[in-house]
Amino acid sequence: MIKGELYKLLRSKSVKVLFILLLILNSLQIIYVNYQNIYGDINTGKRKILKIIEGPISQQKYDWLVNYHNTMLEQVNNGNYNTKNKSKNTFSGYVFGDEQISNNLLEDYEYTINYHSSIKNKITILDENIKKTQNSKWKKENIMLKKRLKNRNLSYYYDYTLINNFMNQDFQYLLSLIFCIILVIKLFIYEKQKQTDLYFYISRKQIKKIFISKIL
Repeated sequence: MIKGELYKLLRSKSVKVLFILLLILNSLQIIYVNYQNIYGDINTGKRKILKIIEGPISQQKYDWLVNYHNTMLEQVNNGNYNTKNKSKNTFSGYVFGDEQISNNLLEDYEYTINYHSSIKNKITILDENIKKTQNSKWKKENIMLKKRLKNRNLSYYYDYTLINNFMNQDFQYLLSLIFCIILVIKLFIYEKQKQTDLYFYISRKQIKKIFISKIL
C-alpha cells in the first residue's frame, strides 16, 4: 500500500515542480548565507562575544558590552573602519559588523536586566484590575495571571534570539516540513480527483491502514 502511495506521488507533475522549487529555494538560501560571509563572519563574531557575556548577569559584563559597543560606534561614526580587509581587533573581522552585533546584544541584555522590573509593573496593573473589576471571571483570570508572573525573574543571560538564527540559517528545514505536508494533502486530493475516495467510506476496517500509509 505504501509503494502504491509513493507511485502516485512520483507520477504527479505538481509534486515534481514543487520538489524543484524546494531545491532552488534551498540553493538560494545557501548562496545568501555564503554571501553574508563576504562582509565578515557575523555568526562567529557573535558567538565569541556571547562567550564573554553569557551566564550570570553582572554589572561587569554589562559595562564591558556598553564600552565595546560605544568604541565600535565611535569608529563607525568617524569612518574609521575598512570593509575590504579584516581587522584583528574585532570579533567578526570588521568594525561595522561588531557594531551591529554589539548593538543587538546590548538591547537584548538590557531587556534581560529590566525583565524583573517590567514584570513588577505588570503585577501592579493586575492588582488594580483585581481591585476595580466587578466581573468575577475577569477577576479570577487576573489572579491566576498574577500567580504566574509573581516569581518570574531572569538572573542568567543567554542568546534568546536563537529562533531568528534558526529561521535565517536553517530555513531549508522549514521548507522540507511544508513540502511533506503538501505531499500528504496531495495524496488525499488525488483520491478525490480519481473518485477513489469511496474506499474511505466502504472499508471501515481498512481506513486506518489507508491513512497511515499516506502519512508514512
